[in-house]
Amino acid sequence: MTDAELRRAAEHAVERYFALAEERFGRVFNRVEVFFDLRGRTAGQAWFPADGPPFLRFNLELLKGNQEDFLIRTVGHEVAHVVDRVIAGRARIRPHGPSWRAVMAAFGLPANRCHQYQTTPARQPRRTFPFRCECRQWQFTIVRKRRHARGVVYSCPKCQKALRPE
Repeated sequence: MTDAELRRAAEHAVERYFALAEERFGRVFNRVEVFFDLRGRTAGQAWFPADGPPFLRFNLELLKGNQEDFLIRTVGHEVAHVVDRVIAGRARIRPHGPSWRAVMAAFGLPANRCHQYQTTPARQPRRTFPFRCECRQWQFTIVRKRRHARGVVYSCPKCQKALRPE
């Protein structure tokens, strides 16, 4: 399948799960936007922004390598998060708690948290950024680099001096 065909297949699977939820729970669910912008090891995510409607994100590379399972389990898993949030009617629910597991059971799916997909082709090489103290150089990941930019101070355990970008 081409990338466009895989995207359409995933969007149809999302629609099928919403239709199944409407049948099983006897209510209408608003449809969500679907994006294929995830990278790395994460197969899918359900997002619930405070200032807008929920949306789903999927990893196209993992979809390519695991088409059948992805369209059943991963898509169902993420739609179950949206259905669970709508049914619960509140923002603070356990992401993989009892109500989510009940939605997964209604979908006829196992309530697994993690996938077992081979992620080597989807992995991005880890980029590091040099930081320095008085006694040596350190390599920071993008996470620590961004935290430093927001004001977090890291210090060397040996010389106790603040680490600075080179």
